[in-house]
Amino acid sequence: MARPVGWAIILVLAFAAEARALSEKANSEWEQMYRRGGAFGRIVLQVKDDKGFPVEGANVEAYFNANPRGVSVRARTSGDGSIEVEGKSNYDVRFTVDKEGYYTTSVPYYFHEHATSQEDAIQSGRWMPLDQSLAVTLKKVRNPVPMYARSIYGLTVPCDQPVGFDLEIGDLVAPNGKGAVPDLVFRVDRRMARGNAPLRWICSFSNKMDGMQQLSFDTWSRYPTIHEAPSDGYIQPFEPPEYPIFRQSKASEVPPSYYQIFRVRSHSDSAGRIAGAKYGKIEGIGAHDGGQTAVCKIGFAYWYNPDGTRNLEFNTRRNLGVKRRSGDELLDKP
Repeated sequence: MARPVGWAIILVLAFAAEARALSEKANSEWEQMYRRGGAFGRIVLQVKDDKGFPVEGANVEAYFNANPRGVSVRARTSGDGSIEVEGKSNYDVRFTVDKEGYYTTSVPYYFHEHATSQEDAIQSGRWMPLDQSLAVTLKKVRNPVPMYARSIYGLTVPCDQPVGFDLEIGDLVAPNGKGAVPDLVFRVDRRMARGNAPLRWICSFSNKMDGMQQLSFDTWSRYPTIHEAPSDGYIQPFEPPEYPIFRQSKASEVPPSYYQIFRVRSHSDSAGRIAGAKYGKIEGIGAHDGGQTAVCKIGFAYWYNPDGTRNLEFNTRRNLGVKRRSGDELLDKP
């Protein structure tokens, strides 16, 4: 026999009352947390190197973002690469981890993202769950080498035409500039231009085994790229893929960012295998309408290793490049 309609109404009202009570309890906990200058949180940090081994003696600074004033806690990792820190925070703690011989890593941790629900995020003045953990990678400083490292800004190129760029000289090849070797051959497509919106670009190359491939940055490390260029996987011509619009659902999520690794000046042996090449990395390639019918603008930052190895680690004290144009910069990051 079906329950009377009145029973259904009573159940709905009961569930609504319970939900309202939970919401009010959660809001009360959050309000108290802000009034008290934050809730206490405890987190175990596990620090490993880029090969997965624990890093002992790493310097850790944990900044607990609290109201009205944040608090920094400093400590060193133990033999197993771990350290436990505790403090009062409104919502996050920001870690900075470094050690001699490693690149610094800075990463935020948001307590509320690890609770089962907003209602359960704070209990009795503490962030839940009680014991939280975060793994951090410290990349080793391996073998930084001299490179041509430049930021090229607003380089004027002919639209819808291939134009070569010399990575050593740092300029377009003749007749558009003083370069001699067309390492990267850009073509900027102006046909789909919409005001000052970014334009599509394609990069071609001068040699059969040259090419480019795309990788994702390590967002939190001072050294955000890989140490050594891959031995294969290079594409030519290279056109950057289109990605869906990034929609942030958590505070810890950041838009993905990418860089490209290139291989240029390659040559092969009698068996058709690669016998030598130059390698490097490039980021932030962007092209815009130059405001004139036949002219476009392109800019990028690049690191070019002339020693013939696949090493991508730049010695910031030994930049081989010189400034060719006003507005260009010599890079000081690895």
